[in-house]
Amino acid sequence: MILSAFTLEEFQKAKSLLAARVAYMMGRKLEEADWAHVYCKARGFDTLGWSNLNADVTVSGLSLEHKMMRCSESEAIKKHCGTRMMHPALTRRVSLPDIEDPDKAMRIVIASYQKVLDERFSKAAAISDGKPVELRSGWLLYDSSLTEFLYFEERSQNLNPKKHRAVWSERIKKGEGGRRGNRNLWVYDENDQKVWSVTGGSSGTKIQPYFKVPAANDKHLCYFRVQGEPLSAETVRVWITESTAKNLRQILGELDTRRVNDAILNVSASDETLSATDELEEIRDLVIGRNAYATLKEKFLGVSDEHCFQLLCKRLTEESASG
Repeated sequence: MILSAFTLEEFQKAKSLLAARVAYMMGRKLEEADWAHVYCKARGFDTLGWSNLNADVTVSGLSLEHKMMRCSESEAIKKHCGTRMMHPALTRRVSLPDIEDPDKAMRIVIASYQKVLDERFSKAAAISDGKPVELRSGWLLYDSSLTEFLYFEERSQNLNPKKHRAVWSERIKKGEGGRRGNRNLWVYDENDQKVWSVTGGSSGTKIQPYFKVPAANDKHLCYFRVQGEPLSAETVRVWITESTAKNLRQILGELDTRRVNDAILNVSASDETLSATDELEEIRDLVIGRNAYATLKEKFLGVSDEHCFQLLCKRLTEESASG
């Protein structure tokens, strides 16, 4: 069952914080710490720093583990709604026994994962003053351009060994003369649907879980668009840093839609790039025309909307100096 992750106010904060994070990242890879920062700030939790040894969020009454999945930007993120996906690692804190009975191996893995859940519960209970503790998993899907995001939460639950079965799946690598390659443990539910793939090997053991993305109309599914957000048939919203907005205002005088549109449509294209900055700063939103936004993306090879506007400012300054 999908659970409510944010209040309406928290959702709006999360969207603004995520837009700010994407703006300052300048196209670098989204890390778990980025989403943990956004989530904790939006919820009003202390940000203690991300660690792969503990749950991402441990506060009074809650232990929350975040899992992230990058998707292709070639299709809308909501195309994944209602589909099943596999995450590459639910946990690596289990071991895959080298025994022949797959069901016995499954029970050992389930018991190992229960220890992980019990540890999460104990850490949250220790700071909860007798308050009930909830274990949750938060799933974040995002496209590679960092434009669209889906987020939802559900209870963190272990498998019931009485309601699941397992089989061994072996892959023999070519050129090994029949020697065993990787051996995975596939776990199925009572409907013969695969729910876990437990993999071993040189990189260690991990549980790869299958999960279902909620339907697009699920009231608890959070959808964020933080670049080029359509507002109407004619306009889109973009988010840029305050320093870039200040530079653009100095060049144009004002940042009204018409003036920004004209600047984008009339400036010459550029294939230059700018280096990223690691300074996190405040952002502001601009409303511009859809045609102007499409033109901005065509004229400037930026890795994000913020980057494109930085390149726009640089080009406008160059044209003003040479004019």
